[in-house]
Amino acid sequence: MPLKRRAARRYRKHPMDAIQEDHDALYGSTDDFLKAMGQESTVIFAETNLRNESGRPLDYEQHFFQKQYLEDFSPELCVIKSSQVGITTSSNVKALYLAHLDDPKIWEKKFGVKNRSGISIIYTMPTERAVNDFSATRFRTMIGSSPMLIEMMGLKGRKIDAVTRRAIGNSLILFRGSTKDSQAISDPADLIINDEYDFSDQTIIETLNSRITHSDLQWWWKFSTPTIPNWGIDAEYQKSNQYRFNVKCQHCGKWQEVKWPRNSMKKTIRGKRILYWGCWKCSKELDRTQGEWVARYPNREYHGYYIPPMITPWVQPKNILALRKRYKSEKKFKNFALGEAFSTGADVLSREMMLKRVEFGRGFNPMIDQNMYMGVDQGDTFHFVIARGDNNRREVLHVGTRTSFDDIVKLMYDWNIKFCVLDALPNKLPAMQMAKDFYGRVFLAFYTEFDSEDDVQQNKKFRYALNLDRTNTLDMSAQAWREGEAAIVLSSVQYSGIPPFIDDPANSDAFIQQLGNMTRDEKENEKTGKSRAVWIKTGPDHYRHADSYCHIAWLQSRGGDIDLLMTRQNQVLTSSVGDYFEIGGVRSDLRSLY
Repeated sequence: MPLKRRAARRYRKHPMDAIQEDHDALYGSTDDFLKAMGQESTVIFAETNLRNESGRPLDYEQHFFQKQYLEDFSPELCVIKSSQVGITTSSNVKALYLAHLDDPKIWEKKFGVKNRSGISIIYTMPTERAVNDFSATRFRTMIGSSPMLIEMMGLKGRKIDAVTRRAIGNSLILFRGSTKDSQAISDPADLIINDEYDFSDQTIIETLNSRITHSDLQWWWKFSTPTIPNWGIDAEYQKSNQYRFNVKCQHCGKWQEVKWPRNSMKKTIRGKRILYWGCWKCSKELDRTQGEWVARYPNREYHGYYIPPMITPWVQPKNILALRKRYKSEKKFKNFALGEAFSTGADVLSREMMLKRVEFGRGFNPMIDQNMYMGVDQGDTFHFVIARGDNNRREVLHVGTRTSFDDIVKLMYDWNIKFCVLDALPNKLPAMQMAKDFYGRVFLAFYTEFDSEDDVQQNKKFRYALNLDRTNTLDMSAQAWREGEAAIVLSSVQYSGIPPFIDDPANSDAFIQQLGNMTRDEKENEKTGKSRAVWIKTGPDHYRHADSYCHIAWLQSRGGDIDLLMTRQNQVLTSSVGDYFEIGGVRSDLRSLY
């Protein structure tokens, strides 16, 4: 029988068997084929092997906007997003996909690295509780739904089922909270993934770079709901190529981003009002699946994605309206519902406001003027702020930097400083010696939220230690600038050897800039679950702290008797509800500030 007739007869009698036999001859078994394809495609790997926490298979036809992100393995990657858009799940899919790759040929073909058959990943979340909850529930469910991953976790006797460590074949995924330094930096890695970047301890996050230094990959991915502009995930996104999802209107052909409230439209059907996402040009309903990612800066290697709820098929305008009613705060609505960074502007010492506080004043002689005060922020470089003050106002006369404690001592003599508040850390011992040398004139500032209870008690034993609440201290100095109780005074000098404020324009400009490099926001306490106000650093902020210390030095003089200040020095702490700030017998109500 001719070969063609034999093949045709075979397909007529048993078509499915014939197709399977030919498929196996070309690709091997179906399982081998799917495994091979899964190693080529993250989407196929996810849909074939994984389920979500509800036990349902992952479906990226529904999450069409995440397909490109799933296949994007850029070394530097960030996502700025709203809540509940599935990025945590997708980021874990990518981590598991990388972990299951045990073929060096795939690593070389897809990523250009040789002799690699596994990966070490550090996955961080803001708190230890979040790590435990996530790894023990959602991540475990995802792994447990995949026979392939279960099998791989038993390879070579490396099965590790602890909450914070999961071995998959030749790979290892380590879950870490970002509140404990010893946990965050104790393991080397090829890839770091920061979940909820903005809500993590940034001092811990900064130390993670050393964990990937010796890797041939050195990948770092960050994603988060944003908080304030030009900080955290928003600052990262601004540095990236800025991918945004553009949708093509199937009616008029207009390409556009779907935005709130611009694309929220309404129509009436049978007397009922219906909200829908419409084209801003022709007003007809958009098919949001007909879109693609467009980079604003395509030449940048750092890839960043903005994922708002408007591009997800399950969110309609009525859902956004419901969230608008739920969130009482405009900031929380912008951050969590829309995925946009937001600040009211009242929480920042803006450059415009600071320039309004610049004045030209009378000359002065610090040897005659007995009301000179100084604040010093120390480190490798010392930033100082010197001011003259009376009962009503503090006038900043001179700012600058120095390189040693000896230089600060010279300033004490040259400017006839009455009171100085000096940052106690990191060089605590020479700072304590300076406070002893200038007995009753130099005080050491400790921020209590960065100290353990033992440290606080130890600080209290030192007579001139001020245990300060960081937020309320910065609140007080910010209030003074806003209300005109502080000013920058450009004065002529009547004492030789003393430079005026404007002697170095770079210093004066840096002072104004750095006072605006902090923004007031809210942060949740891991232990209590309650939110409290914090000042967040958005750039160099040394002068901001030095100015606050100078403000405290001025407040001390307003407290009257120095002996009273010594007996009450430990009352610098706020009340348990944070209603007031008290130092040297002076009590200021903070409840009306914000």
